[in-house]
Amino acid sequence: VWSYLFLNDDAYISFRYAAHWAEYGEVTYNLGERVEGYTNFLWVALLAAGHRLGADIPLLSYVLSLILSLGTLIGSALFATTVEVDEQSKKKRALVVLALLAVSPSFACWTSGGLEVQLFTACFTLGTVLSVQAWMRPNGSRMQLAWRGGLAGMVLALAAMTRPEGVMFFGLIGLYRLGWIFVKKSRLTLLEYG
Repeated sequence: VWSYLFLNDDAYISFRYAAHWAEYGEVTYNLGERVEGYTNFLWVALLAAGHRLGADIPLLSYVLSLILSLGTLIGSALFATTVEVDEQSKKKRALVVLALLAVSPSFACWTSGGLEVQLFTACFTLGTVLSVQAWMRPNGSRMQLAWRGGLAGMVLALAAMTRPEGVMFFGLIGLYRLGWIFVKKSRLTLLEYG
Protein backbone atom coordinates (compact mmCIF):
# COMPACT_ATOMS: atom_id res chain seq x y z
CA VAL A 1 0.00 0.00 0.00
CA TRP A 2 2.80 2.39 0.93
CA SER A 3 4.47 1.99 -2.46
CA TYR A 4 1.21 2.96 -4.26
CA LEU A 5 0.22 5.84 -1.97
CA PHE A 6 -1.44 8.52 -4.11
CA LEU A 7 -4.52 10.70 -4.41
CA ASN A 8 -6.55 10.30 -7.57
CA ASP A 9 -7.53 13.57 -9.20
CA ASP A 10 -11.20 12.46 -9.23
CA ALA A 11 -11.10 12.28 -5.44
CA TYR A 12 -10.83 16.05 -5.26
CA ILE A 13 -14.35 16.32 -6.67
CA SER A 14 -15.70 14.40 -3.68
CA PHE A 15 -13.40 16.35 -1.37
CA ARG A 16 -14.82 19.66 -2.60
CA TYR A 17 -18.43 18.50 -2.19
CA ALA A 18 -17.61 17.26 1.31
CA ALA A 19 -15.85 20.49 2.28
CA HIS A 20 -18.73 22.64 1.06
CA TRP A 21 -21.23 20.42 2.88
CA ALA A 22 -19.27 20.63 6.14
CA GLU A 23 -18.41 24.33 5.92
CA TYR A 24 -21.48 25.87 4.26
CA GLY A 25 -24.22 23.26 4.58
CA GLU A 26 -24.45 22.86 0.80
CA VAL A 27 -23.67 19.63 -1.03
CA THR A 28 -22.41 21.59 -4.04
CA TYR A 29 -19.26 21.85 -6.11
CA ASN A 30 -19.73 25.59 -6.62
CA LEU A 31 -21.66 27.34 -3.88
CA GLY A 32 -25.20 28.17 -4.95
CA GLU A 33 -25.20 25.78 -7.93
CA ARG A 34 -27.28 22.68 -7.30
CA VAL A 35 -25.61 20.13 -9.56
CA GLU A 36 -24.92 16.59 -8.34
CA GLY A 37 -21.50 15.78 -9.72
CA TYR A 38 -20.66 12.79 -7.56
CA THR A 39 -21.93 9.22 -7.39
CA ASN A 40 -20.57 8.28 -3.98
CA PHE A 41 -23.00 9.84 -1.49
CA LEU A 42 -21.96 7.84 1.58
CA TRP A 43 -18.26 8.57 1.00
CA VAL A 44 -18.95 12.30 0.64
CA ALA A 45 -21.09 12.18 3.80
CA LEU A 46 -18.34 10.45 5.80
CA LEU A 47 -15.70 12.91 4.60
CA ALA A 48 -18.00 15.86 5.36
CA ALA A 49 -18.70 14.55 8.87
CA GLY A 50 -15.00 14.07 9.50
CA HIS A 51 -14.18 17.53 8.17
CA ARG A 52 -16.90 19.02 10.35
CA LEU A 53 -15.12 17.42 13.32
CA GLY A 54 -11.86 19.05 12.23
CA ALA A 55 -10.20 16.36 10.10
CA ASP A 56 -8.19 17.12 6.99
CA ILE A 57 -10.20 15.55 4.14
CA PRO A 58 -7.32 14.02 2.10
CA LEU A 59 -5.72 12.56 5.23
CA LEU A 60 -9.10 11.29 6.42
CA SER A 61 -9.62 9.55 3.07
CA TYR A 62 -6.30 7.72 3.53
CA VAL A 63 -7.08 6.67 7.08
CA LEU A 64 -10.63 5.53 6.31
CA SER A 65 -9.48 3.62 3.23
CA LEU A 66 -6.76 1.83 5.16
CA ILE A 67 -9.16 0.82 7.95
CA LEU A 68 -11.78 -0.29 5.44
CA SER A 69 -9.22 -2.33 3.48
CA LEU A 70 -8.42 -4.21 6.69
CA GLY A 71 -12.15 -4.81 7.08
CA THR A 72 -12.24 -6.19 3.55
CA LEU A 73 -9.36 -8.55 4.34
CA ILE A 74 -11.16 -9.81 7.45
CA GLY A 75 -14.47 -10.10 5.61
CA SER A 76 -12.83 -12.04 2.78
CA ALA A 77 -11.24 -14.45 5.25
CA LEU A 78 -14.64 -14.92 6.93
CA PHE A 79 -16.26 -15.55 3.56
CA ALA A 80 -13.65 -18.19 2.76
CA THR A 81 -14.49 -20.02 5.99
CA THR A 82 -18.28 -19.81 5.66
CA VAL A 83 -18.65 -23.14 3.84
CA GLU A 84 -18.86 -26.01 6.29
CA VAL A 85 -15.62 -27.96 6.12
CA ASP A 86 -13.14 -29.16 8.70
CA GLU A 87 -11.24 -26.56 10.74
CA GLN A 88 -7.88 -27.23 9.06
CA SER A 89 -9.38 -26.62 5.61
CA LYS A 90 -11.01 -23.40 6.81
CA LYS A 91 -7.70 -22.06 8.07
CA LYS A 92 -5.91 -22.93 4.82
CA ARG A 93 -8.68 -21.37 2.74
CA ALA A 94 -8.60 -18.17 4.83
CA LEU A 95 -4.80 -17.93 4.51
CA VAL A 96 -4.96 -18.38 0.75
CA VAL A 97 -7.57 -15.63 0.41
CA LEU A 98 -5.59 -13.29 2.66
CA ALA A 99 -2.38 -14.00 0.76
CA LEU A 100 -4.01 -13.38 -2.63
CA LEU A 101 -5.45 -10.06 -1.51
CA ALA A 102 -2.25 -9.05 0.25
CA VAL A 103 -0.15 -9.49 -2.91
CA SER A 104 -2.75 -8.00 -5.27
CA PRO A 105 -1.39 -4.78 -6.79
CA SER A 106 -4.92 -3.58 -7.57
CA PHE A 107 -6.08 -4.05 -3.99
CA ALA A 108 -2.96 -2.31 -2.65
CA CYS A 109 -3.20 0.53 -5.14
CA TRP A 110 -6.86 1.31 -4.48
CA THR A 111 -6.39 1.20 -0.74
CA SER A 112 -5.27 4.78 -1.20
CA GLY A 113 -6.43 7.08 -3.96
CA GLY A 114 -8.94 9.04 -1.90
CA LEU A 115 -11.90 7.41 -3.59
CA GLU A 116 -14.75 5.34 -2.19
CA VAL A 117 -13.37 2.05 -3.50
CA GLN A 118 -12.54 0.55 -0.11
CA LEU A 119 -15.82 1.69 1.47
CA PHE A 120 -17.76 -0.01 -1.30
CA THR A 121 -15.58 -3.12 -1.20
CA ALA A 122 -15.84 -3.45 2.58
CA CYS A 123 -19.63 -2.97 2.59
CA PHE A 124 -20.15 -5.38 -0.30
CA THR A 125 -17.84 -8.01 1.21
CA LEU A 126 -19.43 -7.79 4.66
CA GLY A 127 -22.95 -7.78 3.20
CA THR A 128 -22.17 -10.87 1.13
CA VAL A 129 -20.63 -12.66 4.13
CA LEU A 130 -23.64 -11.87 6.30
CA SER A 131 -26.03 -13.00 3.55
CA VAL A 132 -24.27 -16.31 3.03
CA GLN A 133 -23.95 -16.93 6.76
CA ALA A 134 -27.70 -16.36 7.16
CA TRP A 135 -28.38 -18.92 4.41
CA MET A 136 -25.78 -21.47 5.43
CA ARG A 137 -26.66 -21.46 9.12
CA PRO A 138 -30.44 -21.75 9.18
CA ASN A 139 -30.42 -22.95 12.78
CA GLY A 140 -31.76 -20.50 15.32
CA SER A 141 -35.05 -18.78 15.93
CA ARG A 142 -36.94 -16.90 13.27
CA MET A 143 -35.94 -13.72 15.04
CA GLN A 144 -32.23 -14.60 14.76
CA LEU A 145 -32.58 -15.43 11.06
CA ALA A 146 -34.50 -12.20 10.43
CA TRP A 147 -31.80 -10.27 12.31
CA ARG A 148 -29.01 -11.84 10.23
CA GLY A 149 -30.81 -11.20 6.97
CA GLY A 150 -31.78 -7.68 8.01
CA LEU A 151 -28.21 -6.84 8.98
CA ALA A 152 -26.99 -8.16 5.62
CA GLY A 153 -29.58 -5.99 3.87
CA MET A 154 -28.53 -2.90 5.81
CA VAL A 155 -24.86 -3.38 4.96
CA LEU A 156 -25.69 -3.99 1.29
CA ALA A 157 -27.82 -0.83 1.36
CA LEU A 158 -24.72 1.04 2.57
CA ALA A 159 -22.84 -0.36 -0.44
CA ALA A 160 -25.64 0.92 -2.68
CA MET A 161 -25.34 4.36 -1.06
CA THR A 162 -21.61 4.30 -1.77
CA ARG A 163 -21.70 3.46 -5.47
CA PRO A 164 -24.60 3.10 -7.93
CA GLU A 165 -23.64 -0.46 -8.92
CA GLY A 166 -24.23 -1.44 -5.30
CA VAL A 167 -27.94 -1.53 -6.16
CA MET A 168 -27.24 -4.07 -8.91
CA PHE A 169 -25.15 -6.28 -6.59
CA PHE A 170 -27.82 -6.05 -3.90
CA GLY A 171 -30.42 -7.13 -6.46
CA LEU A 172 -28.26 -10.01 -7.75
CA ILE A 173 -27.75 -11.36 -4.24
CA GLY A 174 -31.51 -11.11 -3.66
CA LEU A 175 -32.31 -12.88 -6.94
CA TYR A 176 -29.81 -15.62 -6.11
CA ARG A 177 -31.47 -16.11 -2.74
CA LEU A 178 -34.96 -16.25 -4.28
CA GLY A 179 -33.75 -18.79 -6.86
CA TRP A 180 -32.15 -20.87 -4.12
CA ILE A 181 -35.42 -20.86 -2.12
CA PHE A 182 -37.41 -21.79 -5.25
CA VAL A 183 -35.10 -24.72 -6.06
CA LYS A 184 -35.15 -25.94 -2.46
CA LYS A 185 -38.97 -25.82 -2.31
CA SER A 186 -39.22 -27.52 -5.72
CA ARG A 187 -37.01 -30.38 -4.45
CA LEU A 188 -39.12 -30.74 -1.32
CA THR A 189 -42.29 -30.83 -3.42
CA LEU A 190 -40.79 -33.49 -5.72
CA LEU A 191 -39.80 -35.58 -2.69
CA GLU A 192 -43.28 -35.30 -1.15
CA TYR A 193 -45.18 -36.21 -4.31
CA GLY A 194 -42.47 -38.44 -5.79
